[in-house]
Amino acid sequence: MLIATAPNWAEALTGIGSVLAGASFFVGAIGVLLTWNQLRDARQDRHVEILTELARRWDEPRLTEPRVALLKRDNQEHAAYVKKCLDHPTSGDLETLLRVPNFFEEMAVLVLSGAIDKRLLGQVWSTLILTYWAYWQLSIEELRARRGSQAYVQFERLVDLMAQPDPPPKHWVSLLDPAG
Repeated sequence: MLIATAPNWAEALTGIGSVLAGASFFVGAIGVLLTWNQLRDARQDRHVEILTELARRWDEPRLTEPRVALLKRDNQEHAAYVKKCLDHPTSGDLETLLRVPNFFEEMAVLVLSGAIDKRLLGQVWSTLILTYWAYWQLSIEELRARRGSQAYVQFERLVDLMAQPDPPPKHWVSLLDPAG
């Protein structure tokens, strides 16, 4: 025989509240996940925009002119030419030639400030960065001797970053670590 009892409204409301709280948490978690993905996509888009802008600037006459001039000399001849320009600064050639390391100096600031991802930049630019550093290194040493030790230190830091191997992505570490 069943005895009818009055409903316990406190328990019913607690149950309904728990279900609503769980659903709200679930909807909130989905919202956070969607927002996170949008932020990640926006950051990737910004990196691509910066890379595109760097490539555009690299191909502008303002940088192609000194790059073509660099092809006329090897790095030792170039260092001697920079020294000559420093001794006789009226020609204006040095400022034109310095557009190239200035470009890499600006690129370094973008990477070191976090405005662009080092790995992404390295995939596109690392060979050029390392090649131009090898070409300019003797000249930069001369510039540092004449103008101070801080000349093109960001460019050099960028070279150091590009020369370092990238660690594997975080989700690969457990696959590569036998203890993981």
